[in-house]
Amino acid sequence: MQVYGIRHHGPGSAQSLQKALEQQQPDCVLIEGSPNADDLIRDVLHLGLVPPVAMLLYNPKNLQEASYYPFTEYSPEWIAMQYAVQKGTRVAFMDLPQSLQFAQNQDLFAEQPDADLSSDEENTDKFIRRDPLRYLAELAGYTDGERWWEATFEHGENPATAFEDVITLMRELRSRLLRPETLHEQQREAFMRQTIRAAEKEGFKNLAIVCGAWHAPVLYDYLKFSAKEDTAVLKNLKKIPVSATWVAWTYSRIAASSGYGAGVSSPHWYHILYRYKQEAVTRWMTEAAHLLRKEDLDASSANVIEAVRLAQTLASLRGLPVAGMTELSEAAVTTLANGSSEYLKLIDNQVLIGDVLGKVPSELATLPFQQDLDSTIKKLKLEQLPTRQPINAQLKDPKSQRYIDIRNERDLQKSQLLWRLRLLNILWGIPTEGKGKIKGGFHEYWDLQWLPEYALRVIEAGTWGNTVQDATVAYLKQYLQKAETLQELVGIVERVLKADVPAILTTLLRALQRKAATTQDTGLLLDALPPLVNIVSYGDTRKTDVAQVAQIISELLPRIMVGLPVACLHLDAEAAQVYFSRILALNRSMAMLHDEKQTALWHQTAQKIATQATTFPLIAGICTRLLFDSKTWTADKTSQQLTLALSQGQNQQLTVTWLEGFTHGSGQILIYHTELWAIIDAWLFTLTEAELTELLPLLRRAFAHFTPPERAKMLSLALNGVTDATSSSEKSEKMTTETPFQADLVARLLPSFQQLIATYQQ
Repeated sequence: MQVYGIRHHGPGSAQSLQKALEQQQPDCVLIEGSPNADDLIRDVLHLGLVPPVAMLLYNPKNLQEASYYPFTEYSPEWIAMQYAVQKGTRVAFMDLPQSLQFAQNQDLFAEQPDADLSSDEENTDKFIRRDPLRYLAELAGYTDGERWWEATFEHGENPATAFEDVITLMRELRSRLLRPETLHEQQREAFMRQTIRAAEKEGFKNLAIVCGAWHAPVLYDYLKFSAKEDTAVLKNLKKIPVSATWVAWTYSRIAASSGYGAGVSSPHWYHILYRYKQEAVTRWMTEAAHLLRKEDLDASSANVIEAVRLAQTLASLRGLPVAGMTELSEAAVTTLANGSSEYLKLIDNQVLIGDVLGKVPSELATLPFQQDLDSTIKKLKLEQLPTRQPINAQLKDPKSQRYIDIRNERDLQKSQLLWRLRLLNILWGIPTEGKGKIKGGFHEYWDLQWLPEYALRVIEAGTWGNTVQDATVAYLKQYLQKAETLQELVGIVERVLKADVPAILTTLLRALQRKAATTQDTGLLLDALPPLVNIVSYGDTRKTDVAQVAQIISELLPRIMVGLPVACLHLDAEAAQVYFSRILALNRSMAMLHDEKQTALWHQTAQKIATQATTFPLIAGICTRLLFDSKTWTADKTSQQLTLALSQGQNQQLTVTWLEGFTHGSGQILIYHTELWAIIDAWLFTLTEAELTELLPLLRRAFAHFTPPERAKMLSLALNGVTDATSSSEKSEKMTTETPFQADLVARLLPSFQQLIATYQQ
């Protein structure tokens, strides 16, 4: 029997293991891993299965219990599986089955980081147990455990001796640690020894044992442990059903920085080391140069040569026989990127870690989340296409509409699916405006485009749950724990309602209510109101209960109305522009609510803002205009306020600012209410030539947003004067009473109107 203590995802270990297996020619290969995944081993030679990939083991009755076992092409376990399947050799996993680990309700997911420890000694102990070979490399002065492995073990002719040395080193390390193994580790190692005994009883004589380096001594010396003692350690363990499947993985999830306990620092660098061992430094530096050229940096071949030499020089100065990833990064940034720390991060992400995504063929098992998503897409007759197209564009019916009508149950389900996926950052559906087509709350326009990177997002979403609904709920629960502001909570409420996630809605609204109750900033409360009003106004179209949202609005409004007049005092120009936009949004929201009491409260507040002496003029002007438009103030009252604003002898620039607010949105107020025009006209005649010259740019800005016809009409009024000061309503009434109805004229024109209407309808 041979025991091969390896480093997980170590290219040096993988190369040595490949040679050792070819030399040994074992009749049985046992690998550290869950036996629940044994049926997946036969797939490793499938041409469509491209690493990085992972075995996913999960409890189908409790989708929160799941564990991932990732592999790269240079993972020693992957090499062992491929060797055994290709040779037709018996191969199996030998670690404690996940079915037993789940039953113990332990948080042992392979991808999760270990808990923080309380002392440096405990941290060192944990580091040694998790990655003993890297620990030894650092003791030897190496920053790269794989370069240490190569320099220490791979120059001998017999690769098996390297693993004999590993056993010796690990035996010494284990003997020096004062703390015993945890019960869980004792159970794992006991199960592995029992598996070895079972294989020997079956008649296998030449076993190859592939395990993490830490476990190598206790498996090599398994005869020193009695079967009775191992059986006692494993006694009374419960078992639950476990399913297994392949999922595509990425180098970023293999990286230690992702939190993966067995992760490595530089997956892409190790990929190059595994494939191009002798020229790895040159190839890596060339890739770094290509990356920087895409960022418009001048990284020439001469720069690459210089960077390679610098990396080797740094290694020599540090007493290292070969350059490692630290030397590579420093040399690349110094020589290729002119010392930029920004480019160092880019190099680390792209050329050290890498953005490679593996592939899992459709005929192999898929992630439960993926299965649920695929079945839902099929049921709703949607299609994942690489090019952006309007929803329903792929339907064969040429009359099919390029929108969805949420009054239709299937279309409603389409909308809910797309909104749920967007909450999970799978942006397959892109909401659009409809570009002048059918409008209204019942219609939604979507463009669909499935991008390759969404496969990774599906994997990430699958970690939250095994169905789209469950994943959305779990993700939102985590989101609520991190949301710190009222705006964050308001921003998510509308999307949650559209996604129809009732399991989280009550919790979300309670969190929103608590946050609103403790928020004192009137501006933040104003920002929160329009999205909430929008939810209430259009909630019925989606068959959602918005009573709780309406309750939150009723609690917000009195606080806004009390705080708003004070907030509008003593503002500078920049802050006034912000509140100007907020007041316009507030006015729109009040119109959408259709609540007389709340509208009356808003008009009372607007009157207070418009008349208080120290309100910023822009704000006072828009409030006066809104009061006039809502007929809360008559033309006479508005004229009085306008006269007051123009005659207070204040800074004339602030007077123009008041006019800018008052005339916002339309010049019709001055054209058809000529008494207001006359007041402004008279004020202009009071200005001196110097004052008019100074104010002219501000006046042009105030009138610049009027339409060309409005400006033309104002020019006519300025040239010809105001000849009729009657209001537009009086003019309309006069035309109605003085102009007789001409029936014969209507009879002649009616056929033409009917023809025009018929043409428009076609």
